[in-house]
Amino acid sequence: MGDQVTIDEIYTDGIAMSHGENASHSYSERARRHLWLQMSRMGAYTENNEIPIIVRGKGTRVYDANGTEYFDGISGLFNNMLGHGRREIAEAAAEQMSTMAFFPLWTYAHPKAIDLAEKIASLARAISIASSSPRVEPRRMRARGS
Repeated sequence: MGDQVTIDEIYTDGIAMSHGENASHSYSERARRHLWLQMSRMGAYTENNEIPIIVRGKGTRVYDANGTEYFDGISGLFNNMLGHGRREIAEAAAEQMSTMAFFPLWTYAHPKAIDLAEKIASLARAISIASSSPRVEPRRMRARGS
């Protein structure tokens, strides 16, 4: 790839400069040509106003190709906000994906989904019981058919 900065250089150097350009320059240029950032005004990005190129995360922080740190406050839109770089979560996910990565619950069930549903239901019952009051209890009993 010639003079382009590699991901390995960015990870190890934090800020990798090449010919006086930002480390993110070649990525930003390629992103402008090939990606549609659906939540951005793409016309706002130019040679002088580059697309931020996020290259790694740790905990609740993400870092761009130039080493700038950001608080990741939007990951929860599409993911659980459990933090980046969590080895225990990666290992649990890898174990699960070695059996089955994903399957939607449209017309079928699978054991992990059933286990999780039972766990959530037990937590919901515990919260419901702990938060019941004399005014709520009779209604709760009628709703459960007790």
